[in-house]
Amino acid sequence: MSVKDKLVADVVARGVAAFTTKNFQNVPRPLVAAVKKTPVVADFIRKRYDVDVHEVPSFDGLKLNVTRFHCRGGCNWNGKNHVMLLVHGFQVQQAMMWFNLPFFLPHGYDCVTVDLRTAGLSEGVGINTMGYNESKDVAEVCKWIRKEYGDDVVLGLYGQSMGSATIMSYCSKDPNLGFIIEDCGYASLQDTIHNIHDRFLKFVDWDEFYPKAKKYATVGDVDYDMVRPIDSVAALDPDVPMMILHSIPDAYIVIENADRIYEAKRGKKEIHKYTLAPHSASFFMHPFLYKKDVDDFFKKYDLTRK
Repeated sequence: MSVKDKLVADVVARGVAAFTTKNFQNVPRPLVAAVKKTPVVADFIRKRYDVDVHEVPSFDGLKLNVTRFHCRGGCNWNGKNHVMLLVHGFQVQQAMMWFNLPFFLPHGYDCVTVDLRTAGLSEGVGINTMGYNESKDVAEVCKWIRKEYGDDVVLGLYGQSMGSATIMSYCSKDPNLGFIIEDCGYASLQDTIHNIHDRFLKFVDWDEFYPKAKKYATVGDVDYDMVRPIDSVAALDPDVPMMILHSIPDAYIVIENADRIYEAKRGKKEIHKYTLAPHSASFFMHPFLYKKDVDDFFKKYDLTRK
């Protein structure tokens, strides 16, 4: 390999590392805070939902911004509280999850959203790990939920894209999880980067590019190879229902990820694919079908308030 080819591979590796782990996850926090505090946004949220905001410390001391939406009629039924945690994807923040509240609140669940580390109003800059440490953020928010609602709370997880990878990475570590719904998540970060390389970056040699990208993207002791949500899904209790959703065509996370995740999950599971929908946009492109599928999942596994 020529010196020029090695240099190109190094530059591309640094770019991919900077994009995935070293950048801001969205617009700067002061701007996010300003947008959230504008009268139009605040009035819309206040009028439509009963909302309260909290700050939850993560495992390494970073403060996570959490928003709770109370469902009408209360979340206590069948003798237990019912809560869903909705987790956002890459380079967005928790407000993106608010579009999905109508899919879950009517089933009798309070809904909690969180700005993961580096995103929105949470702390952290340049330390995104694409789901690894973020799954530990989710663990701390789940602890907070159980403190608020009791250890026997029926707790469900919903995520999109990196948020799906995050909740899948966490799911098998929660022995009391109620259910999980993932939308457009990736099975393995290395495989996803390899696929993107094969489609868009074939001008650089994989064996020259990937070790450098992994090195440059390492945060603490966490590297790309450690982000393997599929392993956690394979270890998940077979009795925990899982719903797998994916867009077709998905230019970022190809559909094979959904198929692999489905195969890895033992026991209760179902998969739905939505055509003519961009990445993580099935709920927007096919809202009625998406809602019907979610409703049917809740009814099938007796997860809805009657």
